[in-house]
Amino acid sequence: MIATAQTIEWRVGRARLLLPAAVHGVALIAGIEIALEWPAAWAFVAIVTVSALADAARWNTERRRSNVLVLIAGGVAIGADAYRAVRAWLGPGCTAVWLKATTGRTRLIYVVRGEVAHADHAALRRHLKAMEF
Repeated sequence: MIATAQTIEWRVGRARLLLPAAVHGVALIAGIEIALEWPAAWAFVAIVTVSALADAARWNTERRRSNVLVLIAGGVAIGADAYRAVRAWLGPGCTAVWLKATTGRTRLIYVVRGEVAHADHAALRRHLKAMEF
């Protein structure tokens, strides 16, 4: 456990756009292939295009917003809400944490390498490893 609360600030990075962009790209290519032989499939192409634009707009909004985590004893505080960690995944270059507040609200956060300083990412991983799930 940590003696004092450490604050970690992060902004969403470009790496988060890669997977949705790849999925939308494959769906768009498949949709165009199908639509060339079946004209009704152009509706699918339009839906995929709108979904891709909505994902890009959501990512752009998240990228501008600064997120602040405070590492507290037994969990993480985000804003005025304190959460306890229910489960964590400490993968290479990405840390994902499932959080639950006393109000019952659950939340998934994940921090990708490059979105925070190396020391902050290491501190978050140490803090999560010290917890018992």
